[in-house]
Amino acid sequence: MKKILIILLAVFPLVFASCKKDDHQPGTLTGTLEGFMDKDTKVVYDPSSSDSPFSWQNGDLIKVFRYSGKGNYIAALTDDNSKAEFTFNGTESGSNKDVTDDNAYQGPYYAVYPSSIHSSQQFTTRNGNRVLRYVDVTLNASYNTDANGNLLKNPMFAQSSSPDSKKLPFKHICGLLRLQLQKDGVSIVSIKVTATSAINGKYRLTSNSGIPSITMETTTTVTDNMKSTTMSFASPQDLSSQKAFYIPLPQGDYTNLVIELTAVLGQKCIKTQQSGTLHIQRAMYSTITLGETDLAFTGNVIGAKGGLFSVNSNGKKVRFSKGNLQYLAAATGEYDANTWRFAEHQYDVCSRDANEHPSNTSTEWIDMFGWGTSGYGGSNPYNYLHTETYGPATGGFDVSGDQNYDWGHNAISNGGNTQDTWRTLTSSEWNYLTGNNDQRRNRWARAIVNGQRGMILLPDAWPETGEPLNRGAASGSWLDASTINTYSADQWSTLEDNGAVFLPQCGYRTTNNSGTTSISYYNPTSQGKFMYGQYWASNAKSTGEAYYSGFSESAAISSTYTTISAGKWIGRNVRLVHDVD
Repeated sequence: MKKILIILLAVFPLVFASCKKDDHQPGTLTGTLEGFMDKDTKVVYDPSSSDSPFSWQNGDLIKVFRYSGKGNYIAALTDDNSKAEFTFNGTESGSNKDVTDDNAYQGPYYAVYPSSIHSSQQFTTRNGNRVLRYVDVTLNASYNTDANGNLLKNPMFAQSSSPDSKKLPFKHICGLLRLQLQKDGVSIVSIKVTATSAINGKYRLTSNSGIPSITMETTTTVTDNMKSTTMSFASPQDLSSQKAFYIPLPQGDYTNLVIELTAVLGQKCIKTQQSGTLHIQRAMYSTITLGETDLAFTGNVIGAKGGLFSVNSNGKKVRFSKGNLQYLAAATGEYDANTWRFAEHQYDVCSRDANEHPSNTSTEWIDMFGWGTSGYGGSNPYNYLHTETYGPATGGFDVSGDQNYDWGHNAISNGGNTQDTWRTLTSSEWNYLTGNNDQRRNRWARAIVNGQRGMILLPDAWPETGEPLNRGAASGSWLDASTINTYSADQWSTLEDNGAVFLPQCGYRTTNNSGTTSISYYNPTSQGKFMYGQYWASNAKSTGEAYYSGFSESAAISSTYTTISAGKWIGRNVRLVHDVD
């Protein structure tokens, strides 16, 4: 049996290079990786091969500790995949050992990967020897992948075999659910698995000769959030041909697993394990296959356009409407009075004259509005005088205020025609969209689309083959040939199909104290004509001022712009979103 295992179990050398001895480091440690076995075929896959279900990344961290319980180190991966070399970048804490003592850094050594799941460890004395009692770890509720959909940071544990051994054989803490998926014409951005019992949270790990076993801590109260695990992809994963995805699950028997797939444009497919029991064993994977006839994606909100966009650090995501919000006050032969709609194309804007002279008898569409002018409580979409009503008297119309003033409270004729389907972003959400964060970094760019200037926003998951937008410098000219991105309507359609959103520049309407209106930043001789884009947020600064986000010839949406506030009577654009669960 040993000979068979040696042949089947592929191991992968990991080198832990030490810092200088006077840095209180243990010298060089060498690790091996355990291969995953297919539970049905009993084939073990080499973790260094292309068949490996998990991947390392440069900078990944491993927690290493010694038998004394006082030696604590962090090992950092310094190369990807094939070499997997690690160096220690931490020093021993709490040691009273003399570094000149040959036994000061004696093992056995223990390690947990990734280091972020390690909480603490406890040792005990047995037959005069210090032995590991348990390690407390936290299994994640979410996992990320590389661009190819390979699992990152699959949890593992290692224990050297003897006090003088510097070899760490890494063993998998969990088993894997292998999902084999195929659906022509569909690309997905995430997979969520929900069980009837906890699959993430705090666990207690014990070791039997280096083989880890975990149990849920007895004091833990299981909540619904602990019953789900989500895998999010670095790039959309095309399901046109069958593809396998691997999700870590604690060892156990599972029935009625719910598998939820989210596509690029927000459509969802939810499947429940219909019958039988899925057996998940440590270091093995069990397979569920879902093909063309099994997968049906639904739930794409009418009027939505583009992919999924994160709007806060807690993972909240939205989809944008297909175009800017428009309003018609008086009836025409084709439309009823008091009709709301989204622009047919993302680059469409209403006429300068209609926006400059709004009224309750106008038969022209407008897309500039005073703040909070949903039509509720006398806050009408055609209001423009300083003395008229704009939104709630105090507070905003975000989740903390009166949401009846949100334009999304209305039924949008080509946006589902149902009340409260849509909403307005807060200023902090606008800011997050173009912030320096993992989800949104470098996902916006200046552009001219179909002759209209504006801002392109890329979704969180942008395909590797997607258009390489020239982001340019925030202070550079929009018309600088080295920074501008110019697309015809047909060219833009390709980006749009991959989830991109375009916010056109439309200028803004001002009103002086005598009631005279004008459109600012309008240049009839310039390409695109409008020189400024401003979009309302849902929160107010004071009784007379509210927040908006803007971009112009010289700058794009940023923390500077999202904190701008001005008179609520100023006419600005509105781009609504809907929340994605």
